[in-house]
Amino acid sequence: MSRVELERFFYLDDENRKLIAGRRQDYTRLGFTLQIVTVRQLGMFLADPLGAPPELDDYLTEQLGIEVSSCVEQ
Repeated sequence: MSRVELERFFYLDDENRKLIAGRRQDYTRLGFTLQIVTVRQLGMFLADPLGAPPELDDYLTEQLGIEVSSCVEQ
């Protein structure tokens, strides 16, 4: 997945950020965010969020200001 595709399809807008802000833990925020962007793009939730491409995890954690390594295992 290219950076252009990530920016086009998985950018978090202000409304997304408001929804995400209510989640307490970094791993919860990442998981919730992943579900938001995938349902918006694919029209369905992921059966296994851990199967998301690493580039997507990296892009989302960059936007959230968290480290992916601290979240994915949890």
